[in-house]
Amino acid sequence: MAARIIDFPSSDANEQEQLEGLGDGVIVDVLAKLRDTEIWREMLLPLDCKLDAAADALITLFGWGGYHIWQFESAQGVIFDDPNVPADDFPTPEDEQHVPAMAATLEDVLPEENSTATFVYDFGDYWEIELTRVTDLPADMYIYPIMPLCVDGQMMAPLEDVGGVGGWEGFLEVMKDPQNSDYEMFREWAGIKEDDVFMPEYFLPRDVNAVFAEQMLDGMQEELPDDVDTLKDMVVELFSDNLALQTETMLMAADMFSSLQDIDGFDFDDLPGF
Repeated sequence: MAARIIDFPSSDANEQEQLEGLGDGVIVDVLAKLRDTEIWREMLLPLDCKLDAAADALITLFGWGGYHIWQFESAQGVIFDDPNVPADDFPTPEDEQHVPAMAATLEDVLPEENSTATFVYDFGDYWEIELTRVTDLPADMYIYPIMPLCVDGQMMAPLEDVGGVGGWEGFLEVMKDPQNSDYEMFREWAGIKEDDVFMPEYFLPRDVNAVFAEQMLDGMQEELPDDVDTLKDMVVELFSDNLALQTETMLMAADMFSSLQDIDGFDFDDLPGF
């Protein structure tokens, strides 16, 4: 079955191809790690998506608002600039090669499996995200209810404009101590209400995917049907695709547990949580 990749811009796919899937295209599994932290995300993207779309996906992946300048830099040192900023605003030493991001795709910064690149967001806080192309997935072998898709991750991302990695670490230290003189000020600045529980170790991919799904639907207003029955069919199709993926995962887990049970001396009761 062809992958159903909806409303994600690629460099050579027309609108109909975007709605029906990429056929023989390639989906890449990208690991995005925030430098000097233990915070990371993993997501799936079409290899031929434009870099400005990939930048939007990365910014959403880390929960930021997209108010700041960004750049990609390949391992070869080629820099791909934010198209929303005039080229004159970027310092360009003679030994640097700058390319507009609109003229490039994800393949230009991550040309092969295990290749790496850097995405920089906000030249004030200077968030450096290390990108790795982990593996490739043929589009016609997988089903994706939405694209991009977050598949894994760890820990809450820093709040925007917190002051870089050092500022985030300082913020976390204050939030551990309600007696700290800055505690209430920081809490109010972060928008944390009195009854809220602040959990920086918390992260669920589904929270990001809910944002991706909402963005997808916002971009499909003209394509969404007016009649309820057709809209219902679309929702059912998305849910069924998602359930198919979940079922496959559960079956794989069941096979794994079954294999473990066949090992002499293995007892689930010895494992934490069983």
